[in-house]
Amino acid sequence: MSAIAYLASYLSRARFLPSYFVARTLDR
Repeated sequence: MSAIAYLASYLSRARFLPSYFVARTLDR
């Protein structure tokens, strides 16, 4: 279960961070 939770959190971050950086770059 911990492995699944870890993967879920990792995928969530992996999907959120790029969008954040892209939005920040476009804003720049």
